[in-house]
Amino acid sequence: MKWDYNRYLIGKKVEFFTNGEIGKPLSGVADYALDAEVGLRYKVTEWASLNLKAERDVISGTDDADLEKTRYTAGFGVAW
Repeated sequence: MKWDYNRYLIGKKVEFFTNGEIGKPLSGVADYALDAEVGLRYKVTEWASLNLKAERDVISGTDDADLEKTRYTAGFGVAW
């Protein structure tokens, strides 16, 4: 299953976004896999924005050690 969702808040100055996918491998190598991100984007000008984002990667139920990784980022974006 995949998702991609954006929602504008406070007019179009602030944007909430999330996207990712979750699935179960058919081969039975793992119970499930999740790759997702969620964040906020603040439009500073017409072409510049600031953003905060959290990303999560999980692979559960593997024979080896499970993978669970979370990453937080803050950034500056330019659109043209």
